[in-house]
Amino acid sequence: PHPPPPPTPPQAPPSLPPILPPFPSLPPSPPPPTSPPPLQPPEVPLPPLDEQLRPQCGDAQVVMDFMASNIPHNNLGGLGPNNNISFVSTNPFMRTGISPEGIYYEGLGIDTYIDESGTRVQQPFDLYVKNSSIYVPKNPEQNGKRSGLGDFGIINANQNQKFIVEYILVEPETGNRYAPKNSFAIWFLDIDTGTDGVLQESFEVCNILGYQTSLELFNVTSSLRIEDLPAAGCFRIEATADNAAAPNPESASDIFVRLGDMDPFVRTNVLPHALSFSYLAGTSSFEVTLEVGAARTTQPTGRNFLFTAMTLADIEKSGFCNNIS
Repeated sequence: PHPPPPPTPPQAPPSLPPILPPFPSLPPSPPPPTSPPPLQPPEVPLPPLDEQLRPQCGDAQVVMDFMASNIPHNNLGGLGPNNNISFVSTNPFMRTGISPEGIYYEGLGIDTYIDESGTRVQQPFDLYVKNSSIYVPKNPEQNGKRSGLGDFGIINANQNQKFIVEYILVEPETGNRYAPKNSFAIWFLDIDTGTDGVLQESFEVCNILGYQTSLELFNVTSSLRIEDLPAAGCFRIEATADNAAAPNPESASDIFVRLGDMDPFVRTNVLPHALSFSYLAGTSSFEVTLEVGAARTTQPTGRNFLFTAMTLADIEKSGFCNNIS
């Protein structure tokens, strides 16, 4: 008999089809096209520097009228006398989160400029004055404007105090800080000391375009001492005449006249104790450090800092933009 055939070797299982790599992912869809940004009004070019060195001169100018302004909120340092909660809660600028410890001058100024189309534009602005450091007055009731003599802004300070005040220009419609298209000047008047040099008033400023005393404006000797501070562009201004020789001015506009038209009393007793700081176009805020020296008495006593600016009428009669005679 024949032997049985050898067993059939086991068959290898059929090979599996190769594993294909996963389909490549499709590239992400491009983001939907964004709408073009809204058109912005054309930038108004700032005046050349030589024009800015003469604030208020020419067809384009900044004017401020403290007499015509209103003070709906008067609360420097949070000390009153009029902390207007309703105004703070509704005014667009106050709703930006700014400290309510300040003085708001409403309807104060107008910036006149020529826009890109050649149109003459008059932009109103307000002013907010707030303390940026601890502020101690003697009598906060005197802050704001002097009763009956409203062409000054007033900040009252106790003796032996030094504090920083920020002046902010405000666009009333939007509540934004307003950067004027022209240079502008702020004036301080009645810069003096108490009897025998006590209670000396002084200022420190930085980032100014320039300053002018009676010497620069009228070639009349100034009573003020001015020195450069270590920081570039910073100055300290000190009073040297006591208040017997520097009585309070009756009106800021008394010095905004031609020298030949100025009252002799004003020329001798008011003008030498006045000072202006000018700022570049585009400056929406600036700081001034105010200081009152110590008194020789323990009785409460203090000083008032008087500040102002030129109205359109002041500019027209002052002759500052012409040869002053």
